[in-house]
Amino acid sequence: MARPEDEKLIKALLRRKLLKREDLAAMSAKARKSLASNGITKTFTAEFKLDDVALAKIIAEVFSIPFIQSPERFAAISFPEVDREFITRYRVFPLILDKDEATVAVIDPPYEQVVEKLRKVFKRNILAVVVPVSLFETLSRSVGKKAEATKSQVPKVNLEAIDVESRGKDWAEAVEKSGELPNAATVLAKILESADGLAASDIHFEVTKNGFFLVRMRVDGVMQRAVTLPRPYVESLPRIIRQSSSVDAFKKNEVQEGRLVFPLQDKKINTRMNIIPTSTGDRIVLRILSKQRQILSVSELGMSPHDRESLKEILESSGGVILFAGPPGCGKTMTMYAALNVLNNASRSIATLENPVEIELDGINQISIDDLRGSNYTDLIRALMRQDVDIIGIGEIHNQEEVEALIEAGFAGITVLSTVCAKDSIEAIIQLQNLGVKSEQLSLVLRGIVAQRFIRRVCPDCTEKYRPKRDLLNRAGLMHLSPTTDLVRGKGCKRCHGTGYSGRLPLFEVLAINEALSSFIYRPSSYSELKTAAERIGFSSIYFDALRKLFGGYTTLEEVLRVR
Repeated sequence: MARPEDEKLIKALLRRKLLKREDLAAMSAKARKSLASNGITKTFTAEFKLDDVALAKIIAEVFSIPFIQSPERFAAISFPEVDREFITRYRVFPLILDKDEATVAVIDPPYEQVVEKLRKVFKRNILAVVVPVSLFETLSRSVGKKAEATKSQVPKVNLEAIDVESRGKDWAEAVEKSGELPNAATVLAKILESADGLAASDIHFEVTKNGFFLVRMRVDGVMQRAVTLPRPYVESLPRIIRQSSSVDAFKKNEVQEGRLVFPLQDKKINTRMNIIPTSTGDRIVLRILSKQRQILSVSELGMSPHDRESLKEILESSGGVILFAGPPGCGKTMTMYAALNVLNNASRSIATLENPVEIELDGINQISIDDLRGSNYTDLIRALMRQDVDIIGIGEIHNQEEVEALIEAGFAGITVLSTVCAKDSIEAIIQLQNLGVKSEQLSLVLRGIVAQRFIRRVCPDCTEKYRPKRDLLNRAGLMHLSPTTDLVRGKGCKRCHGTGYSGRLPLFEVLAINEALSSFIYRPSSYSELKTAAERIGFSSIYFDALRKLFGGYTTLEEVLRVR
């Protein structure tokens, strides 16, 4: 259906005899398809050989907006927060940004819906001016050239030079007034370059109470401040991130999730984005996804022989629920993938439900919730049950309805693997019970839980031996350790950026549910009762795995205490 503005323009062209009704009726299929993607102006100038300047003047007259033909006035104006995708999608080009008004160039009629979206983006009234297609293309190409120039300048940006904590608030206020700051696109590229160099897993953007833009990164599982940016970046950086993502750039004040791919010199950085509005502004987290990640075998995960045997026992059970627990970013999804690979063979039908699919697995039907609008885990679990699958892998479960569907599948004889956010395996059981799952059902269907964490590894380039302080040993429960025992730590060097740590090690605990432990779940029992019962059957906790890494010379006593 044609927009009202398009119908108004068509009537004007018919009145001026620049277009005939039979021309419209005889439009080619290619032209009709072009209307949706390229808009009415580009389509009509190509299909009916209309002069773009004459058509722009008619649009100006019909819709009472200014007509501009000369590019000289605007060719040098820079809008770094607006990229080619933005311009192509909405067929608008920002020209002037005043305090209360944004002037934008259009080639199509000024659609009310688009103007309203622009008003929300720029938080100003919108003044539309119409330009010929040829001028619009010239302006669009200039954005591409500026983007290339920005890309080549990325290494020259010094984050410390625009860091409010380093330069001070007086400097920030002065530079905000002068406007002499690197453009937001360049700063974002430098932040991504820095995150890539540090092998960060996440980048956090948040507005401080003073209105500055704090950027932090999670490196080796620990958050560290990267830079605190002046106030202008509070608006411009989120705008670029939104425009680069799969979310609606015009929607604000709501939770949004999307995917982004950032070009960085000779590589691409794939990220998953989450935006949550706060009282001070949007809080944005970019999870960096490595395309080079490989699915490890169970033997390569870093489990102790005891835990590997326990996991093997769990995977050999028929039907029921197997959980992979841990905090966000601990690698539990990768461990679930490794377990699925163990179960994957031609005699079994396996499907996964994920949001999103992180790594493709051969021989397994992977379903992305993102691609099925209106569907959820509960609906799809029950749909897969009707498809005669043997094994289902499910992304993180959050609520009672999802857990009940998972348990329903387990009772139907399907082996169900899923992840859950919990500190350890015992807490995962308590958490499911708190969600409203009946303890008697959980005791019958639960086969086992693999819980994990990450611990930082001592930097191999600056390792030194030392004698730990007695109070630290006491806090770690190692009061009986000989005072002459040497442990290791990192002194800090260039490789580890002075932290003493380089990379991470996984910690595991594997809880296989037998009849004795199942009876404790059935009662139900407290955390301490469940843990004591588990230890009676040979359960070894994450803490003891951390101690193994400590005495093996891989990590520090402080790290053991951090994950205890």
